[in-house]
Amino acid sequence: MKVTLIYPPDRNFPGNPYSSLPALSSCLKQAGHETALHDVNLEVFLELINSGALTRFFDRKNERLELLGNQSSLNAQDAEEYQTLVQLLSVPRECLADARRAIDTMKTAESFYDPDQFNLAYDNLRSVLRFYFGEHPLDNAANPDVVNRLFERLHKPMNDPITSALQSGIVDTIIAEQPGLIGISIPFMVSYWEGLRLAKLLKDKAPHIPIIIGGALIENHELIFTGDPRLFDLYDFVMAGDGDLALPKLATTLENDGDLAQVSNLYYKDASGNWAFTTQQRLDDLSSLPAPDFAGMALSDYPVPEVGATFQTSRGCYYGKCTFCSESFRENYRLRKPERVFDDMEHIYNSTGIRHFYFWDSLCPPRTLKYVAEQVKERNLPFVWFAETKMEKAYLPPAFMQNLADGGCRFLQFGFESASQRVLDLIDKDNDLQEVDQVLSNMANAGIMACMTWFIGFPTETEGEARLTFDYIRSHGSNIALSAYCGVYHLLPDQPLFYHQKKLGIEVEQNEHGGYVYTYQDGSLPYDKTEYHQTYEARSDSKLLHHGGYLLYADHCPEKLVELTGSYRAGTIARHIPDLKNTTVAFNNTAVLKHFPRDVVKDFAQPSQPFTLVYHKMSGETFRLCGLEIAALKNCGESVSAEHLRASLGVDWSEMTDILTKLSHRGLLRFVDQVEQFDIEPAAARYAGSGYLLNTDDAIPAGPDPVSTSA
Repeated sequence: MKVTLIYPPDRNFPGNPYSSLPALSSCLKQAGHETALHDVNLEVFLELINSGALTRFFDRKNERLELLGNQSSLNAQDAEEYQTLVQLLSVPRECLADARRAIDTMKTAESFYDPDQFNLAYDNLRSVLRFYFGEHPLDNAANPDVVNRLFERLHKPMNDPITSALQSGIVDTIIAEQPGLIGISIPFMVSYWEGLRLAKLLKDKAPHIPIIIGGALIENHELIFTGDPRLFDLYDFVMAGDGDLALPKLATTLENDGDLAQVSNLYYKDASGNWAFTTQQRLDDLSSLPAPDFAGMALSDYPVPEVGATFQTSRGCYYGKCTFCSESFRENYRLRKPERVFDDMEHIYNSTGIRHFYFWDSLCPPRTLKYVAEQVKERNLPFVWFAETKMEKAYLPPAFMQNLADGGCRFLQFGFESASQRVLDLIDKDNDLQEVDQVLSNMANAGIMACMTWFIGFPTETEGEARLTFDYIRSHGSNIALSAYCGVYHLLPDQPLFYHQKKLGIEVEQNEHGGYVYTYQDGSLPYDKTEYHQTYEARSDSKLLHHGGYLLYADHCPEKLVELTGSYRAGTIARHIPDLKNTTVAFNNTAVLKHFPRDVVKDFAQPSQPFTLVYHKMSGETFRLCGLEIAALKNCGESVSAEHLRASLGVDWSEMTDILTKLSHRGLLRFVDQVEQFDIEPAAARYAGSGYLLNTDDAIPAGPDPVSTSA
């Protein structure tokens, strides 16, 4: 049987093939089936850019916005449409018009490795993504009404860019391949709507072709995807579990008109028209699986000078104790033998020429990394690789990191989480910050770059501890290449912490959107994280992780990577400038002022009043600022002294400090030629149990954490 495997659009830059397609393709082929692979995330991206459709969509939307914005008043329906259009059209039209040139920049090595050209191209292409995903829902799987909301949207006319791209040949091409089965991988909530909308378009045109959906999201929320008979209108089967062997078994069963009940991990339609489940069967021996097969993937179409291979060396998490981590990441740990992992790399290299590898495990164990490095070095292979792993004592000897570097390792990513030892202990992270420092030093000396992921808002975390984490990252900048701030902590019911609320003195409630929020049992509320989040998000490198280019830079020009980072591009925050009065500031060219005919927060029953939004191309955020803040951005230009800017605005230094702080936090204004000064806050470090950061040999007792409103 011919099986078509699809990865749907997922709101991220299509830098490398998604791992499930080549992994499942090899299993299907081993069972005697034929495969066709479609990275529809890439196909939609290229179709919309190469066809020039985006600027036409923009112009039509803009005509509608101008019509609504200049009316004397708007009814509720028109007001809601206008607000949506303002958010959508905050993306500058020139980003869309420049998209083809931006792709050329990304595919050409000379321009790709020029940080200025890379940043401009990547900002514009990410803006393209934000535009064509702009009207699409991003739902919450925990929302009790999620399925009803899905069908309500599916039954509305779909006149958006992505639907247009799918209907301009992508759907027809898939159907023309005459598959006997279509498999759609939906691993994330960001691909949920896109995957099911694609399933509907395929069913509308070819209802005779059976469709199966699977992926981590499906497995973690299987009751949502199998609890409503209406879902049979979109797909025929759901794979809730390992599909490596079960999917080929399904294809064989369908081909031979066999008994579906014999296929493990499968939901299907029973004789009464309801969802039925077979049996759960976990694949314990990952080493028995064939190497990923990239044949049939359009590798040359990816907008990078050298495409890489992403795949997993294990499933689950070998540590599995972090109290904030979801069950799907922690449980059912299984390891592919390191020998087989290296065999995979050789197979991929020999069949495709790919030499850059990304090990995207929950955590890749040290023994796998050690073996891979030894083999790469021994055989003198040109492999360059990245892995996500955990801070372990195995990494403390400098020789270990040097051996990894000698064997092609150029990047390691760690879940750092917090610079508060107190918070790390509550998380049960089993990380000692002084040992973290040693590992980072070993990596820097060996030439391996580090990426640290972290967040704020863990229950009982204080504002001082949130600042401490940011200051730790910045003060270790020479040893930390990428700072991937991941946002504010979200509590979920599949985390251990959810069932140990009393330990942290919290109470949890579910809001109307299906999310979970916590308050303290003593009646107090968690600190307001808004300003901290906006400051750290403007400097986060998490978007760069989605590209994969960081590994290419680490391979070819590691000294230039810093110029791609969020902290370099967004600039220093006001708190790290010792004397604001004697600074020079400049408008950050990643910000764009967008003017609109009607204010979105004014009374829509009243005549329109023009207003200005600021769009930040690097983070994708839009900001509504007050008049003085807009004036400050307009007046600072390429550079101006802070005192001159204050005088031109006619404000005192107290108000000017607030303006500079707000604009610098959001990455809209930069301090020019200023040396960033880090002063670890003593009280915060002591309260956090991280007093060693104060460079004192004496034990520092914990004390109360001070309150501050500055990020």
